[in-house]
Amino acid sequence: RRIPNGYDTQKAQADFVVLCRKLATLADKYGIMIALESLEAVETNFLITLKSAAEVVRAVNHPAFKLNADIFHMMREGESAQSIVDAGDILVYCEIAEKQIRSLPGVQGDDFKPYLRALRKANYKGYIFIEGNTNDPGKDIPLSFKYLTRQLEEVYSE
Repeated sequence: RRIPNGYDTQKAQADFVVLCRKLATLADKYGIMIALESLEAVETNFLITLKSAAEVVRAVNHPAFKLNADIFHMMREGESAQSIVDAGDILVYCEIAEKQIRSLPGVQGDDFKPYLRALRKANYKGYIFIEGNTNDPGKDIPLSFKYLTRQLEEVYSE
């Protein structure tokens, strides 16, 4: 997902919306939900914020085309957790990993509470998927589970 050099960004977004409407119609036919994800600027030059991806989802306006909040990408791009709140009505998926090296939550000690508070405020009821790397799953997975559980408990007890 990259806009070619010299291609108008607004035209690219409009073209992408047309494509996504077609994909959503096809996905709906087969009972599939598409969740659009923003990526970071080192990976793409298009839709690098949750806010910009939400604009596309709203323009597509189809029940089979919603939004994925990837907290790792949001943190890498310095995007505010408020974007989650603002897109709460179209959010169906959430991923999380630590900012520095995409490690499992707790390995580096990132504070996810602002983003978790935003998910709570947005009334997000879906899963939070860990999309992180580990070289020591036997150690990191239990650590991550406890670490993320602790932050969730803190946020949901406020």
